[in-house]
Amino acid sequence: MNMQSMISVIVLCLASATVQAERAHNEDALIIETPRVVFSGDTTYRSVHVRNIAETVGYYEVYAEPARYLSAPLPEPELESELALETAGDDSPAQEMPEVQTVPANLLEQLVDVSTPLLVIKPDEEQIVELIVVRPAGLPEGEYHSRLIFRQLPTPQMVAEAEQDEVEQLALLDAAVPAAPVAEDGAVPVRVKLPAYGVPVLVREGAVSVVAQVIEPELYEDEQGLWLTVVLERHGNRSLFGDFKVMGQHKLRPEPDVLMIRKYISLDMPDTRMPVRIRFPEQIDLMMYDSIKVLFRERARFGGQEQATLVLEL
Repeated sequence: MNMQSMISVIVLCLASATVQAERAHNEDALIIETPRVVFSGDTTYRSVHVRNIAETVGYYEVYAEPARYLSAPLPEPELESELALETAGDDSPAQEMPEVQTVPANLLEQLVDVSTPLLVIKPDEEQIVELIVVRPAGLPEGEYHSRLIFRQLPTPQMVAEAEQDEVEQLALLDAAVPAAPVAEDGAVPVRVKLPAYGVPVLVREGAVSVVAQVIEPELYEDEQGLWLTVVLERHGNRSLFGDFKVMGQHKLRPEPDVLMIRKYISLDMPDTRMPVRIRFPEQIDLMMYDSIKVLFRERARFGGQEQATLVLEL
């Protein structure tokens, strides 16, 4: 390779690294270190930890979206059909269907409050945003879903750059293209695209419970490697959130080997099932194992202790 080629390669590498750094700078400026917030029992305060990895001060509007009330799911359709067949022709009273309750919109808007509506965070700084839940009297039993939103606010530099980009784009437009709308004072409206970040917030009221199941295991291989797929199923009136661990029972050792881990899996209401794919590391040889055990376990820190297992003989 001659000197000119080497210089070209170095320039290309530096350009690629610059593009990647700019992408990370633009898309991942705020790191949210709390993946989920769950209020249950008498809990009224929770905190969310955030960190600014950008090179500039970040300004964020922080607010909680109005909560959505998710009542207990209705019976499965096949169960309703079986019940109809069993009770057809007799005088037994029909089974009452669970009532889907409604909650006034003003209660849902006031359910979750934020202690810091405006977050100003310096480069490499970590801060804590506290959430407060106010449960009004007569709140129906069940699970309520909201999101904590961090919406980046424009800085003067961002507005100036957007104005310059807008002027350059307008200059390149063909005369046949309709002109952009102009305000009364003659200024061209500037559109600043800003990222927003959301953290799931769950509020559980009253007696909520759930049963988890891991079913329908399947092994398959493609160009990316060997995969295990299972279905996580939920029965009850609350969501699931936890980790998958896959262990193999080795033919030559009594202790099981940990083969794979998949973290932060959520199955939120109203969904009752979801497929989960986990890829085996390249060095894993399933011929060395008699069976594999799939364990799903909730994280107590995020509102649950439910777990479910499945054993697949090889």
